[in-house]
Amino acid sequence: MSDPYLSALIAEGETIVREASDALSNKAETLTVSIEQADRWHKSAASFISGREPLLVAQIPSFERWQEMVPIHSALSKTLNLLKALEAKAISGPAKQRGKAKQHSSPRSIPKSLEEMFLGLLPSHPFLRAPLIGIVSVAALAILFWSLLPEDTRKQLLDPYVSSARQSFQPAVTGAGQSQPPTTLSIECTPVSLPVHGKHPDSLYSIYLHPDAIDNQLPIYFFGEGPDQTSWPNSNARGAAYKCDLINDTSPIMALSIAFGIDFGIEAGTRQYRTLKVDLPPLRDHKPFVFYVANCTGWAPHVSLPDRAIVRFQGLPEERTVLIESSVHHLGNFGKYLNGTAQSSMFCGMRPQ
Repeated sequence: MSDPYLSALIAEGETIVREASDALSNKAETLTVSIEQADRWHKSAASFISGREPLLVAQIPSFERWQEMVPIHSALSKTLNLLKALEAKAISGPAKQRGKAKQHSSPRSIPKSLEEMFLGLLPSHPFLRAPLIGIVSVAALAILFWSLLPEDTRKQLLDPYVSSARQSFQPAVTGAGQSQPPTTLSIECTPVSLPVHGKHPDSLYSIYLHPDAIDNQLPIYFFGEGPDQTSWPNSNARGAAYKCDLINDTSPIMALSIAFGIDFGIEAGTRQYRTLKVDLPPLRDHKPFVFYVANCTGWAPHVSLPDRAIVRFQGLPEERTVLIESSVHHLGNFGKYLNGTAQSSMFCGMRPQ
């Protein structure tokens, strides 16, 4: 039996993908698809998939509202295919189990007693049968002893294991059949005036806004002892930057990747939009990681803060998607550029020419 919510999600997705295909074929001359509706459906679908099959999270594509229709259409189509695969699995699973049950059921294979069933599972050789009987006997005594313990004692003994299981971050159900990845991170950014002063041997991490900034890197600035080395980015810089605190509210994170959506404005022409991916160092629980965001162009960019991250928790080999909470979702009013640094490719986190 299929999930009614899943069926409704697939039906809505087919309509959105069909409208996106029409818009794509007409080159947006008769655009009927709503980007807001598509984005909302994609988030609902991604949440459902992560709740039903966490191993499929890495296969969920993403897109930004300001992107062209081609990558948006591709992401919507792939997400719809994942939902259809889940529906097919849900329908075929019970049928296969019923087929196996009919295949293996036979009145002659049912033991006449529990003793016969137990002895039939043991090997016939006496040197192998005796140790197994001993192991089963010990297990039976342990179960009997556990059942005789008071309920409070059993709960006290199980609490550490239950707490550990809860930290495995299974998606939390929110609403009728709809699930969301767990929220374990929060980010808060506040504007600061430039330059930022420091002293040796302090340092700070920084994200520089530039179309040519290299993905998956996080430059670090070391304060020195000289007069020109106690100000970031330099003593002549003016304008504003943002100081951001990223807080981990759960177990230590060993690897973390986030993506910032950047709009450099129409003055940037074909280089107006950019998604900058950043890899952050390991995060301890409840200890904020501080970094700065600064403009490195002659334009006035606007930044969309990430609402989710790809993380790998300590002791877990697989990557997971978690939500990021933030009271402010967009950053702006940086000013045109950082004085004295606009021509420095190394400072701006760009690949050297």
